[in-house]
Amino acid sequence: MADDPNEITLQAYNAEYETYVETCPPIPTGFVLQCVERFLENVSPKGRILEIGSGPGRDLRFMKSQGYKVTPTDATEGFVKNLISQGHPALLLNVLKNRIYGVFDAAYASAVFHHFTDDQAKIAFANIANALTIGGVVGILTRYGDEQRWEIKRLTKPRYYHFWTPSDLEKLVKQFGFGLLHVSVFQSDTIPKFQIEPDPWTFIIARKEQANE
Repeated sequence: MADDPNEITLQAYNAEYETYVETCPPIPTGFVLQCVERFLENVSPKGRILEIGSGPGRDLRFMKSQGYKVTPTDATEGFVKNLISQGHPALLLNVLKNRIYGVFDAAYASAVFHHFTDDQAKIAFANIANALTIGGVVGILTRYGDEQRWEIKRLTKPRYYHFWTPSDLEKLVKQFGFGLLHVSVFQSDTIPKFQIEPDPWTFIIARKEQANE
């Protein structure tokens, strides 16, 4: 649909993915690094990780450097092409529309769920849940808050944002038989070189405790 906020946001990323790659740190630092490290603490060294929204590959590169087997995906064709050109076999995957094939022990989604409406978040999480084994974990890092709005930052086209509180994310994952392992709120780092301003973020880790119905 032309008025689907997620579709409009994906169009923005596709149109300016090169600019976004240039304004994203090549490796995670600060609170982002803390989140990835905390997530990996809950994943077996031999665990199969599905990354939703790999984007420029920042977190992907770190997870692979730690010896983890990661399947990178993104709904933005430009990001997928960029990752493939760097030697990462990324898959074009729109978690709202495409079934996830394969079975994974963990899934990581950074800066993804804040581009979904409430209903879309349920669709996306159900898709992820179906791809995880019992005992599998999911890590979600997303913008903190309780509002929805459009923003024009770093890119010239608008992107839709749906902010999440820890209780909202907890409510979402518990609907699908997940138990909360960790929750925290971070203030992002200021990185002038990459046009990144401080914002509060919500981070959770949850474990799949029940089979999908």
